[in-house]
Amino acid sequence: MFKKAILAAVIIALIVPAASMGKDMMKGKFALGYYASDAPVAIRYWASDKVAIDAGLGLSMKEVADPTASDSTATTSTFSFWFEAGVPYKVWDHERAHFFVRPGITIGILDDREFGTGALDETWTQVTGQLALGAEVFLTDNFSIDANHGFNIIFTSPPEDLGDSTTDVGTFGNSITNVGFHFYF
Repeated sequence: MFKKAILAAVIIALIVPAASMGKDMMKGKFALGYYASDAPVAIRYWASDKVAIDAGLGLSMKEVADPTASDSTATTSTFSFWFEAGVPYKVWDHERAHFFVRPGITIGILDDREFGTGALDETWTQVTGQLALGAEVFLTDNFSIDANHGFNIIFTSPPEDLGDSTTDVGTFGNSITNVGFHFYF
């Protein structure tokens, strides 16, 4: 009788934590979605139960007024590009959520005619380093939303004709209208 009770206790001890771990077991999970609105075509891969790798791309191609043309209706095409990467590190788990710390970097190659003075066929370079605190909440087993806030440092290099590079340090936060999401496979 005593052996059966010990066996039952061991089985319960193994089954209950596994059932209650919820989103603890993330290793090998892959998701499509986005973390940053500048690079919304993104993936997340959990390399271990604590560490994930994020990567995203963003593009902008637009027709804008051509500042060099004498015809006021003339347009020109612009092209801007973003690459965003980060490493979420899970520091706390709950049944359907986890809290993470995420260092990240965003590199933007921005067309001056769309994001700058609008006068030059040149590009700006913007590199942003971030340290974010965030939460990912699972609404279903495969679908999550996440929000974050933190600190960033932004290095901006304008075209040569427009002056010197700048460095800005600040905080950031996503509002309720700007949250990321992931669909896990």
